[in-house]
Amino acid sequence: MLQRIHVPEPAGPVLPAPEAAVCETSGLRCVLRAVPAVPGDDGVIVVVHVAGDIDLSSQDGLRVALRGGLAAAPRHLVLDLSDVQFCGARALTVLAGAPCGAAGGTTCAVSGLSPVMDRLARCLWDASAPTRYPSLSHALAGIRAA
Repeated sequence: MLQRIHVPEPAGPVLPAPEAAVCETSGLRCVLRAVPAVPGDDGVIVVVHVAGDIDLSSQDGLRVALRGGLAAAPRHLVLDLSDVQFCGARALTVLAGAPCGAAGGTTCAVSGLSPVMDRLARCLWDASAPTRYPSLSHALAGIRAA
């Protein structure tokens, strides 16, 4: 079930947030927001912050959040998983299969994987999977430096 929830406004100028899904379902909460632009950014960066457990019962909610994040055709999409307590191997395939890079040219990155999730991602993902970063700040710095 999709619900709109209140997300506190970050300090400083912010790009308008894309019309996107904000969902809470089966122990999973996804919040989408646009990252404040800085000089030199080559386009909008959308962050999908995921909290809770990603498993068979919640992976559809994750798919909805990914589609919502991509709906605004951002230049970059970052999945911040720093507040995910559990991520099943099958859910990692949902993340790896995010429809980035296709027609819209959106690049995808994943941040905040736990050491166990990172190890699993290295085993399951190929070179076309999202770039992995240890934290959201590393992801934003890496995207802006590229």
